Formats: sequence, C-alpha cells, structure tokens
Amino acid sequence: LRLASLQEASRRVLEMKPGGTLFKPALTRASTLFLEGSMQAPELVPMLVFMSDGANTDGGMSPTMSKLCEEAAGLQCHTIFFGTGGSTRLRKMAAAVVGGKYHLSIGGVELQHAFEAIAADLTAL
Repeated sequence: LRLASLQEASRRVLEMKPGGTLFKPALTRASTLFLEGSMQAPELVPMLVFMSDGANTDGGMSPTMSKLCEEAAGLQCHTIFFGTGGSTRLRKMAAAVVGGKYHLSIGGVELQHAFEAIAADLTAL
C-alpha cells in the first residue's frame, strides 16, 4: 500500500484468509534466535510468547516444542489464544515446556491481563 493519503488508506479493505497459519516456521525462527541469543548473552533466560487464534494448518507442535526446549535451556513459554473457546493446540504447546503457561484472551482486557501476568513472571526472575 503506497502512502498516497490517509483517506486512500482508510478506503482499502484488507483481506484475511482464515485457517492458513503455519506455526512451525515461527517456532523454527524462534529456535534460531534463541541459539544466537545464547551465544551473545548466555546469562539471559529465553522466553517465547506465542499468540494465535489457534487455527494452524501444520498440525500439533508438541514435538517441535520439545525440541525447542532441548535447544534453549531454561525456556519460558507463554501461549496466548485470542478468540472464544480456547485452543487445545496452544495448551499442548505450553504444556510441552516445563512451567509453560497458556493464556486465554477473549478481548482486549483479557489480553492486557495476559501481558501483565507475563510481565510479572519476568520480574520474578
């Protein structure tokens, strides 16, 4: 979208196709970043905050999460589902990490509370 004018931008309709999310590429990238971070600052604790509507198309991620835990020692994991009903896949992702936490966020207030809980965990380190 070219930045011709705010009026033109406001008339644009952005389309989103539901159910097309792939979790594995994001987790693979996180793994790479955790490895780089551990080499540059080994004293830091790796943390993954993974948000989704839970509608991924690449299957369960528990094996990928287990591998991520092996690669990123001490990994802290928070998964946040936004929407109604919850997500079994995001629950299982959090459960695959020792101490992993799953947060349900139906709206903005719950999302704020989820981030406040995550921030509180950071100060506990």
